[in-house]
Amino acid sequence: MRNATFFIVFYVFISLVLSNVQDVTAQKNKCMRSEMFPTGPCGNNGEETCKKDFKNIYRTPIQCKCLDKYDFARLCDCRFC
Repeated sequence: MRNATFFIVFYVFISLVLSNVQDVTAQKNKCMRSEMFPTGPCGNNGEETCKKDFKNIYRTPIQCKCLDKYDFARLCDCRFC
């Protein structure tokens, strides 16, 4: 009887831990967003340009990183939380 109780408690504990890890991973995915903008390269002020572009579509990000992909486009990686 002791072994069965221990097994059930252990199973419930592991289930709770795994569900919490999945929630944290899902929340992290919502915090980061990447998008390609075809309005030219990053230039000298790429971070602010990315923030303005994301603000027009979603909301204002906390931090952005601008990467030149081509002469005519840039990739913006932004963090929202």
